[in-house]
Amino acid sequence: MVAALLAVFGPLAAPARADLVPPGMHPVEHTLVFDDAPSFRQWRLCAFPVRGFGGVEVVQPGVPFRFSGKYGTRLYACRPDAALPEDAEALRAWLAANAAAVDIPVEEVRNVPLVSTLESVRTRLRFVGVEQGALQVEVVDEERSHDPLVLSVWLVGAAAASAAAWWLLRRRSGRD
Repeated sequence: MVAALLAVFGPLAAPARADLVPPGMHPVEHTLVFDDAPSFRQWRLCAFPVRGFGGVEVVQPGVPFRFSGKYGTRLYACRPDAALPEDAEALRAWLAANAAAVDIPVEEVRNVPLVSTLESVRTRLRFVGVEQGALQVEVVDEERSHDPLVLSVWLVGAAAASAAAWWLLRRRSGRD
């Protein structure tokens, strides 16, 4: 019976796992981008989620890619000529056994308060190399993009709400 219910309603429940934005917050797009470095000629750098779904993403210098602080994203360095398995579980096992790894060295900015003008974050990283089986990655800088229109909308809304409250108070007091 439970198996039958899961078979019928399981696919419907899948969207409930989506990332939800808490009330009073708005989402921010946070991407990573690697500088070009000599290490990219000697190693293939891949990003793979620690938990959840998703496949391997081959990281290219100068090309932004998304990561997840919620599910965890790990970077792996393997030889450029290595054949990666197609199956996600086999790939996860292969990377754990054959590649140098490191967790993303920054914390993801996912949501900010509605009044914040922050729209997106781009963190630049440098692939230093692989030393004694350990992947070396360092943070270069972070670019934050703001939308001044958000603040303007909040100021106009606050002014309109104040004017409406003033008008209602005057009306209730009988001065109109």
